[in-house]
Amino acid sequence: MKGRQFRDWRKQIGISGSVVSGITGIRRSRLSDIEREYVQPSGDEAAKLGQALQDLDRAKQELAATAERYGWPVAAL
Repeated sequence: MKGRQFRDWRKQIGISGSVVSGITGIRRSRLSDIEREYVQPSGDEAAKLGQALQDLDRAKQELAATAERYGWPVAAL
């Protein structure tokens, strides 16, 4: 996956770069460089980014489903 794809996925689920940086252990400046495709992520970085975004995306979907089930405003998520 390319850096811009990571960025687009992150933005789609509404997660800040700082959160992803904290979860993955990738410095925020390095993550920014990856997302802008100034540098290529190492295999380990790409795996960490992919796993973190997948987990966060799944968690957000589960939270949205729970909110909907209880009548909470899903748009706020």
